[in-house]
Amino acid sequence: MFIEFCDKCDCVSSLSRGPIIAYKYKKENHNYFSDFIVTLSNGIKLIIEIKASWKMTDSITKSKIKAGNRYVKKNSEDYRNYLVFTEDILFIDSKYKSKFRKLNEDKITQIFISYIDQN
Repeated sequence: MFIEFCDKCDCVSSLSRGPIIAYKYKKENHNYFSDFIVTLSNGIKLIIEIKASWKMTDSITKSKIKAGNRYVKKNSEDYRNYLVFTEDILFIDSKYKSKFRKLNEDKITQIFISYIDQN
């Protein structure tokens, strides 16, 4: 649903696979593939990670989010922000099972436009 939305959204010029981001967990080095790079119509690039809200308190997820934010700071010429979208952001009514959910296109568009307006 998110991919199809980005393909038709006027404020998105492209959507691609996210970068590989290094992170530490329990003093060991790891890598993960972030979900998406969204390039907005004004050229701003956002790294978007999609996570279930119940995973947001997980220590591995927290390590990945910290690493994602560090990655954006280190690569600030290329990326504006690292965003995590949970079902609370993505869907109008997140309590329904996935086949009944409707993507919250207005909310996602507002988030994207807020970055376009910053430029």
